[in-house]
Amino acid sequence: MRTNGLSTAPRGPRSRTLGRGTCAQWRTPTAKEQWVMSGLETADHVSVHLSGCGTADAGVVFGALEAAFPGGTEPDASRSAAAQKTGEGAATMWCTVVDARTRTPRGAPSAAPLTGGVVADLFGAADPVRQVEEELAAVFDVEHQGTVPGEHELEVRLRLAPRPGA
Repeated sequence: MRTNGLSTAPRGPRSRTLGRGTCAQWRTPTAKEQWVMSGLETADHVSVHLSGCGTADAGVVFGALEAAFPGGTEPDASRSAAAQKTGEGAATMWCTVVDARTRTPRGAPSAAPLTGGVVADLFGAADPVRQVEEELAAVFDVEHQGTVPGEHELEVRLRLAPRPGA
């Protein structure tokens, strides 16, 4: 029932009103969400979202990031569980958070070759995002597909591909 555009439906313990009469279920945040909401994420953290790829290619990209930022990638225990739940052709987005303060100089980049293209969206402060982009460019063929500047953040979309001859 609606009156004056507002919902008058009874609210249970697991729902709340969002705006004009819309209701949404709430749930206990996951460990990753609690980590992000706790304020442990700083301006040095970059959120990396991968799409358009399978489990193997996501693992290759995350492996390259873990090599460049040892101990600086937020572990995502849901990666393997999500891989097991998704079926053939299901859309999947792989996410991790990188702490750019842990960047280490390294020798020749080494990563298993990608089997296809991967779309990587990077979100964070400008300098840390550029550091992650540089490390990805050291390992993969990178096509810059766009940048969205914000007041305090930068969003960059990259298309990662295997290096020619790899």
